[in-house]
Order: sequence, then C-alpha cells, then structure tokens
Amino acid sequence: MQHNRSAMALITTVCLSWAIGCSLAFSPQVGLSPISSEIAEYAPKKKKNQHPFRLNVAATTSTTASEGAPCHEATIPITLDTYEYDNWKLTYRYKPPSPGYEAAEPLVLIHPVGIGTSSWFWTKFMEEWKGGPVYAPNLIGCGLEDGNDAWDPEERGMSVPLAWVKAVEALIQERVLMPPRLDGSQDGEEEGSASDPGIFGRFLTKKEAVEAIPTPPPCIVVVQGGCAPIGVLLASRNPTSVVSRLVLTSPPTWDDLVTATPQDKLEGNYSFYRSNVGKLAFNLLESPWAVRLFSNLFLFLEECDDRWIELSTDEQATTIEARPPVAIFNSGFLQHRSYEEELRELEQPTLILSGSGDKRAEKRKLFGSEMKHCT
Repeated sequence: MQHNRSAMALITTVCLSWAIGCSLAFSPQVGLSPISSEIAEYAPKKKKNQHPFRLNVAATTSTTASEGAPCHEATIPITLDTYEYDNWKLTYRYKPPSPGYEAAEPLVLIHPVGIGTSSWFWTKFMEEWKGGPVYAPNLIGCGLEDGNDAWDPEERGMSVPLAWVKAVEALIQERVLMPPRLDGSQDGEEEGSASDPGIFGRFLTKKEAVEAIPTPPPCIVVVQGGCAPIGVLLASRNPTSVVSRLVLTSPPTWDDLVTATPQDKLEGNYSFYRSNVGKLAFNLLESPWAVRLFSNLFLFLEECDDRWIELSTDEQATTIEARPPVAIFNSGFLQHRSYEEELRELEQPTLILSGSGDKRAEKRKLFGSEMKHCT
C-alpha cells in the first residue's frame, strides 16, 4: 500500500489481527469517501454568525507528529501533547479544527490495542480530516514511544477497560471540553487581563465575560475494533452534553458484546501470555516479517507499506514493558462482562461501520434492531 492511499482506507485496514495483538480488526474493503462522509455528518460546519469555540491546547509537551504521509493541510500540524490522570503520565495527538469548523464537534479517537499499536494508528485519518478538532489519546500502558508511562499489572493493578475509560474521560473534561480562560489561555496557563473592551465601548465585567464564553460542543467518540467496550462505556457514563454520538468501526458482533468471557478462560489466556511460551510468541510476532505476513494476509487489499511495518515494530513500542496491554486485550479482559444493558440504554446516536468484505458485517445488523438509536 502506498503512502498516497487515502487515510480512511488505512483506518479500515490497519489493525493487527488477533494473532498479532489486535483481534476484531477492520476489514480492508472500505474507502475514504463513504466513511468520511458518514463521520462528517456528525461534525457540522460552523453556522453563520455563530460564535466559534476556540480551543488552545496548553500542554507540557508539544511536538509535531510526523508519522505517515506528508500532511495535506500543512498549516494545521498534528501535535503530541501530555496530560495526567491518577498519577499516570499520558499523551495524545491533537489537530486543531479546519478553517470554518471552529464550532464543530470535536472527535475523540480510540486506537486499537495490539503489538506496536498506539494513537499513531489515526495519523493518516487526522491528516486528511476536514472538520472540528481531533484528539487521539494513548491508552494507559500504550504509546510508550510517545512518552506514556508503562504499565506493569504486577506492580499496579488496574480494572480494564474501566481505567482506560476514566483516563479518556479526564482528557475530555480537561482538554476537549475545557473552555478558554478570559484571556484566551487554557487551564494551567497564567491568566492575563480579565476582560477586553466590549461592543458597548467599555470593558466587560468578569460576569459578562464569563457569560460571553460559548458553551463548548460535546464530542463524538470513534472507536476501532475490539476496543468497542471503551466507547460504549464512555457513552453510557456521560450525558449527551459530553459525548453526543458514538461511532464503532468494525466492532465485535452484538452477540460478542453481550456475552461475557468466562473467568477461567480469561485466567488461562493471561497465564499463557505470561508463560515462557507466551514470551517466545511475543518475540516472534513482534518481528517485521511476522507483522508483514499477518497484515498482508488479513488486513490489506494491497501489500502493507514499509511505514506501517516501521511503526508497528518500533523499538520502543515493542519492548517487554509495552506488552501488558496487548496481553490483557488478547486475553479477553475487555469482554469480561456483558455490555447488553449499556447498549440497549444508550441515548447517543450510534453508527456501526463495517468493510464491504467484512464477514461479520451481517451479524452486526443486530445492533440496529436491538439499540435505540443505531444505524
């Protein structure tokens, strides 16, 4: 696959299969136009005379994320920024809104969990996206190459997927929905003057200035593959004023999400990944030739490009310290319980996307008949 292939085509193909750390992957049959138009409908353009909501991300670190093909909008760089949650140092990719979309709903993109996979997965999508601001967080324990803290379950226990959900919620509350200060700075920056001359030729009072700040729009959560439970919980735990819509791309089937994985199976799977045989399997599957083999067999219409291999097998992304999230995911812990109650009660409109060659697409039609607001 060449770099000039559309971002959405990449998104619909480039999640490693279960064997290499990312079960329930995208089908490689969906192109840019159908999916981008579907998601774009969820992010309306700024209305005439509507006060734009401007979000300036203030972060400890801000570096240009240069993965993938050259950015199509050179004036809108993608940055890599940091935040903290529960003493975890976490990172996320951010792209400001396109001109004319300053008031559009922001996207929050949840990456798949797999060998070498983190928020870089969304880079090509972000480069080609024309719409509101985009945030792509690295889940706890993932994205070590970006500066995320490593996670060792033996040293610090964590409920999965709930801890991942809460970390994303912290990002949404602190950055995605955080209105600017009176001087235009973000929370954490030094505040300047309290107000500016208003339309009445005088300085606004602090109360008037606060009231003049527009309410930030809610976000749209987009989740890849087997991480669908994260999106379901983000939507069910938050009102539509925080998470307005949910997009599940090639999720598990309805039956998979409403059926809990037995406890003994979870324990057996995890024990395997911690065993010497499991460690040998990791060593094998983290190799470039294995990633290329499985990617070409299961994911791509054409052969995957070298950049995909480089990112998937990055030295820092495939260390022993980077393995716990993959082991937890592949063991089935995201589906340790049923999500039937949340799915049936969701108030957010939910969009299910499948590739035209996805063999499970037919089984996903149950989402439409079993949920309140699902297409």
